[in-house]
Amino acid sequence: MMHAVLYLYRRHQINSFFFSFPQIMAHQEVNIAEDERVPLVSPDQERCETKSRGILGLIFVAGSTLAMPTAAALAKISGGTFPSSEIVLVRGIIQAGLALMGCLWIGIHPLGKPGVRKWVVFRGIAGAFALVLYYFGILHLPLADVSVIINLHPMFAAVFASVFLKEPFGRFKRGCALLCLTGVVLVAKPSFLFDERQGGQEEGDSIRIIAIFATLMAAVLSAVAYVTVRKVGQQAHFLNHTLSFGALSAILSSLNFHDFQLPQEKYHL
Repeated sequence: MMHAVLYLYRRHQINSFFFSFPQIMAHQEVNIAEDERVPLVSPDQERCETKSRGILGLIFVAGSTLAMPTAAALAKISGGTFPSSEIVLVRGIIQAGLALMGCLWIGIHPLGKPGVRKWVVFRGIAGAFALVLYYFGILHLPLADVSVIINLHPMFAAVFASVFLKEPFGRFKRGCALLCLTGVVLVAKPSFLFDERQGGQEEGDSIRIIAIFATLMAAVLSAVAYVTVRKVGQQAHFLNHTLSFGALSAILSSLNFHDFQLPQEKYHL
């Protein structure tokens, strides 16, 4: 009799387990599903990190905005003695050398991943030609004129991005771009728009027209380089673009090596 009671009790426990097992698993699955929906990073933390990166990016952009006119002014001063290609060569060597050291320091390939290397090289080619043409314009035009023309590159970049990357470029952005361009023109007052000729000064000579066209092409190629960087995105490190740009600029400018000359005296600002 005792054995019969124990048998029935054990059978009841086994049946209860098997009948309740699906409910237990369903409850566990719900908990697992709820755990998987919980993000590893809280939304507040993610927003703070995004805001910090945005502020850091604005600081870098502001720094480059100050550095580029300074470099242009120094190129204008040294252009009275050295050809533009030699200035580009020195800049390219320093830029490529620093970028290469950075790539080796953090342990990345100088040209990035295999799938994006062609775009990195293409960005370097576009930037190299833009830099050579830009420095040619600096040496043969007033800096105000060069600043107005080269600052057309955001408009070209927006147009190229809307065509090739399908990014929006609506009427409001177009109007803002035209207003910004108008403001730059009114502030800089370039001589090819505001006639300020002096007596005996010839206007519209061939070298000036060539310099204006070269600077305009530099703005177009700069926009092409920016759109290429946008297309590659985070697949390539920024040091890859910097290295490709500097190295190809040095190679391109070295083709005019017969005009190079070494400094022979001290130069004062």
